[in-house]
Amino acid sequence: MTNFEKITATPAALGAFLASLTVIESPWEEMFHRTFCAGCGKEDCVRCPHERERNDPTWWLSRAVQGGQEAPAERETGKSPAEAGGKGK
Repeated sequence: MTNFEKITATPAALGAFLASLTVIESPWEEMFHRTFCAGCGKEDCVRCPHERERNDPTWWLSRAVQGGQEAPAERETGKSPAEAGGKGK
C-alpha cells in the first residue's frame, strides 16, 4: 500500500490527514466562511453554532463542488491529481 492509497482509502482518512496539516488558508475554511459566516450577524465567534464544521476537511469533502470549481492542483497544472502523478504511479 502506498501513502496515497492509505490517506485516500476513505473520506474520513483523507479528512484526518488534511486536518493534521498546518495551513494558513484552506478550501474547507474558505467554504466554512462562505457557508456560515457570510450571513451571520454575530460579532463573537467564540460560541459559533457551527464550531463542529470549522477546520473540518471531512465536512468540506462531503460538500458538492459549486460553480465548477477546480481543485488547486488542476488550476495550477491543468491536470487532475491522478494525471499529475497520483494513484497508481
